[in-house]
Amino acid sequence: MKLHYYLFDPTGNITALIISPAEKHLRQGAAKRVMENEPTCEQAGFVYLNEKNEPCLDMAGDEFCANASMSAAALRLIKYGKNKKKTQTISLKVSGQSAPVNVTVQRKSENDFLCEIRLSQPKNITEKRFCFNSRVFTFPTVEFDGITHIIAPKGILIKNEAENAVKLWCEELGAQALGIMFFDENEKTMDPLVYVPEADTLFWESSCASGSCAVGAYLSQKISGKVKVSLSQPGGALTVEAENKGEVTLSGTVKLLKEEVTDI
Repeated sequence: MKLHYYLFDPTGNITALIISPAEKHLRQGAAKRVMENEPTCEQAGFVYLNEKNEPCLDMAGDEFCANASMSAAALRLIKYGKNKKKTQTISLKVSGQSAPVNVTVQRKSENDFLCEIRLSQPKNITEKRFCFNSRVFTFPTVEFDGITHIIAPKGILIKNEAENAVKLWCEELGAQALGIMFFDENEKTMDPLVYVPEADTLFWESSCASGSCAVGAYLSQKISGKVKVSLSQPGGALTVEAENKGEVTLSGTVKLLKEEVTDI
């Protein structure tokens, strides 16, 4: 079986989008093969048209991923955009989301794109108590469809503690996927750790778009008003605009790295 995929760089969060048809029970193996083939890759998804001819993105773990959604919109523009310079808004059906996700894509050059994704307000933003190694923490926890994010101060857990805690807390929350966003509110910097149990992946991501949206929504609720914040992450900065109990908008860059075919 041949696997045809595109490799994207959305703010360092290297993403493989597989366009080869793959039945659901074969997807984890296909995603694993592509990620083995691409050592820098942090996640994989499958793009296709459904029976209504609507563009769809299913992540390997059926989670929601905003960076992959922006990459899928860029791919749609690459394959079907009639005017290479024209800005287009693309509606995607994305795993983990009950309603379509809208992404506006502007082609800046042959392989470089500026994207903006709009998400509905989180389902819940609450303070939750967590235990780890006899320690008790209280962290803001932001729940979107398809993924939940904990917002924790930088330095509160060392690396191996965080990697063990995210698995434990994901199970406790019953989350489809869980991120811990280690956030410095003064410096506006963030280190994202994301665990997806269905795909069996755990990454210190170069950037996390949904996690950035979670931080924006939390900050907006905290002041009961509108915020616009640029969050510096290892792979670069993502900009979030959020209004208390309203829509969250995130903008960032997406770069096509290559198109590849490999055997499985």
